[in-house]
Amino acid sequence: MMTLVDVREVALAHLQAIKVPEARNKRFILVNTSLWFTEIARPLFDEFSTQGYNVKAGEMGYCTVSVLACLNSKAASMKKMWGAEIRCDNTASKEILKIDYTPDFGKVLVEMAYSMIETGAI
Repeated sequence: MMTLVDVREVALAHLQAIKVPEARNKRFILVNTSLWFTEIARPLFDEFSTQGYNVKAGEMGYCTVSVLACLNSKAASMKKMWGAEIRCDNTASKEILKIDYTPDFGKVLVEMAYSMIETGAI
């Protein structure tokens, strides 16, 4: 599971932190949602697999991750977090900074991917 936020909402939060007096000397959790990797991959697969991009939407099995963890530090980190749910309280960012998080994060992921394609990152 991974916590996610739209970079545009982070930029707005920075701007609001400067403008809103109640934000002074405070820190805010800027998280829109927590998604499993398959939930992240699904909208990308749906949008881009028909365009010739190789997007994997399946889930890697625990056994595979366990074997890879012996060889790769990133896989070892994945193994430690396997099955853990991550929940964050973003109430302060909503109430004080007035951040209105995008309800459809799949749309954000697709927009991000198109931006990466347009800039040549992909």
